[in-house]
Amino acid sequence: MHPLNAASLLAACALLLIFTHTVDGTVVPAGVACGDPTFQQLPFCNVSLAIPDRVTDLINRIREVDKPALLTARGWPQGNVTSLAYLGVPGYDWGLNCVHGVQSTCVNDTCPTSFPNPNGLGATWNMSNVQWMGMKIGLEARALWRAGAREPSLWSGMAHIGLNCWSPNININRDPRWGRNQEVPSEDPLLAGDYAKAYTEGIQRNPSMDRHTIQAIVTLKHWAAYSLDDSDGVNRYNFNAVVSEYDLSDTYLRAFHAGIVEGQAKGVMCSYNSLNGIPTCASPFLKDKLRGSWNFTGYVTSDTDSVQCIYQDHQYTLSPANASCLALHDGETDINSGGTYFTYLAAGVEEGLCSQTDVDRALRNTMTLRFELGLFDGALATPPPFWNIPMSVVNDDMGKAQSLFSSQQSLVLLQNRNATLPLVKTKSHRPSDEGSLRVGWIGPSANSSSVMLGNYLGWLCPGGMNDFSCVAAPLKAFVDTAAQFNVDVTVSYAQGCYHASEDAELMRQALEVAASSDVIVFLGGLDESLEAEMLDRTSIALPTAQLNLLKNISAAAFNVPKVLVLFNGGVVGIEEALPIMDSVVEAWYPGPYGGAAVATALLGAYNPGGKLPVTMYPSAYVDMIQMSDMNMTTGVGRSYRYLSPAVAPIFPFGFGISYTTFSWDCVWWTTGGGVGGQLDCIGTNTGDKHGDDVVQLYVTPPTTPLLPTAPRKSLVNYTRVHIDAGKSVPVSFVLNGEAFCFTTPTGTRVAVVGEYVVRVENGGEDGWNNEVRVSLTSSPTCTQI
Repeated sequence: MHPLNAASLLAACALLLIFTHTVDGTVVPAGVACGDPTFQQLPFCNVSLAIPDRVTDLINRIREVDKPALLTARGWPQGNVTSLAYLGVPGYDWGLNCVHGVQSTCVNDTCPTSFPNPNGLGATWNMSNVQWMGMKIGLEARALWRAGAREPSLWSGMAHIGLNCWSPNININRDPRWGRNQEVPSEDPLLAGDYAKAYTEGIQRNPSMDRHTIQAIVTLKHWAAYSLDDSDGVNRYNFNAVVSEYDLSDTYLRAFHAGIVEGQAKGVMCSYNSLNGIPTCASPFLKDKLRGSWNFTGYVTSDTDSVQCIYQDHQYTLSPANASCLALHDGETDINSGGTYFTYLAAGVEEGLCSQTDVDRALRNTMTLRFELGLFDGALATPPPFWNIPMSVVNDDMGKAQSLFSSQQSLVLLQNRNATLPLVKTKSHRPSDEGSLRVGWIGPSANSSSVMLGNYLGWLCPGGMNDFSCVAAPLKAFVDTAAQFNVDVTVSYAQGCYHASEDAELMRQALEVAASSDVIVFLGGLDESLEAEMLDRTSIALPTAQLNLLKNISAAAFNVPKVLVLFNGGVVGIEEALPIMDSVVEAWYPGPYGGAAVATALLGAYNPGGKLPVTMYPSAYVDMIQMSDMNMTTGVGRSYRYLSPAVAPIFPFGFGISYTTFSWDCVWWTTGGGVGGQLDCIGTNTGDKHGDDVVQLYVTPPTTPLLPTAPRKSLVNYTRVHIDAGKSVPVSFVLNGEAFCFTTPTGTRVAVVGEYVVRVENGGEDGWNNEVRVSLTSSPTCTQI
């Protein structure tokens, strides 16, 4: 990368001063053009003209020598920080990440709100909350942009964050070994697509602020079939993902289709890998599918620097100039994150490998978005609402509460023998009920703030990227929460081991704590040293050091109730730990309020209601299938949709239990025309605690030669509902023809005439489901992916 030196920082600060103006006494935010009266008579500054006309005028005024810099993102300060001073246009940063919060610096000790990692957000099955989170992130991005926040890493050279989020990551959780599973919501294409749509609608539109301006831009990533970083002797830079037409349509592209066609996402990021032999950023498939079949009108950016990978790693071309032109012309990749366009694009145009028309098309795509963001509205007489978003909206009480709520909703209760949880009931297990409840708080994650946070973080605390002092570790959060709810506990802490290695003294301390406890809570799983970007796992088993510690604790305190709390991105094989532990809570990477979320669940102040958005595979699964095998259907299969019946998951997709119990009664009504119907259900909380349940609808198609690789069942709808103890609520689902569409081997989606099985489940411990058989007498039209 290219570190920011003092000269470039001073230059960037000077630009902020140069491009700060006033309109009728109102300060035009840095980063907005047309605030200087010198340029306000130019047509591109005329807000009464249509945006396409304004963009055309601007492009016609830009010198050709400056154009490659305007198509450059991150890593090259001389690219984005270079302004068009002769037109009064400031530089722009195309590289803001917002995976689960704005990834920026703090401003005057106010830091962006951080939410749980997306794997946990997928476990909430609550897309209304995801949309709210997106809207909050977009609003905070506006406030931080206005206040001059910068990217947290100085290597990008940007003094001022942009307003296009390189988020969400909607690749499928294809294999549990992938190091970036923490960033993606699910293995299911419908759930991932709903996440993409909800996040997009939240980030880009804030109807309460301004219906005519985009709040911030979504960039769906990574197109396409990217879910391997470093496995089987290849890495993401040189891997060729061989994917069938069936799997592309049925699995890998569905979330992108939902985000673009339904959510109207304005951006897409192409990935490092090749897809069927062609680097994704240079592939005509990228252009044809997005801008052709799906009518996408936004921008495409490369990952950092996946244009370089075209010639350097894939060796698809012999020169960087050719790689630049292939990406720009064949793939219509508008922005290059890195230095390849900046350095070699002009040479490619001069050699005739691509044309100035290609360059101007990319400029049109990108400049149009900057206009739609309001970044050329400095001449407006009345400041638009997004100019005046105050820093008081950043990390405010509402954002903190919503982050905690999201963390709570993400928790999945997997096991609870003898009603060990909530812990207030555990007093009955003690020899005496006198005194406080003695809790042994043990494990490598038990007193770590950073382990809850995952990756792609902005500054959480004012001290910088590595300052987590304002984040309550699980130990402190548990003690504080117990005091808040007047639960009498005495907590003894021991680390016990490291995440992946043993220590005799640490184990001795842990066994001493365990022997004197009324209940033991073990907090473990994974951290960024075991799974991360560019770090895929080779084993998904609970690390041996942790399993050995659990076995020794069990021997030392055999009759003491034991609770396992897991922090992780990809699932962990805990089959050997299950017999040892009475209760198991899957907490994912729950964010800065994860400690409080876990504590409220353990103490009964919150009743977990999340469901697994992934299959929890047994540890041996990874020995049955290669990481680099992209096929979803062959061999033992991938995801709940194709997993062989011979492979028994530890816990299945959609699973999750509660401190209360639910019963459901459903009736199916066929609609006219024989192409769908309605399912009306009544859910009753039959227990004594308020709680949430998730009703899930699955469809299995008829056996037919047209659908030889159809999934065993496929999620078509769901809803999360809250039901008070002893109460009932109605839930209705309308299943139109689209719910009965499945994919043929050529990638075409069809609904065949015949009998389908519709199953309604809630992922509970008793395996409850309600099955109806539905006959389609005519074939509805199916949306093509």
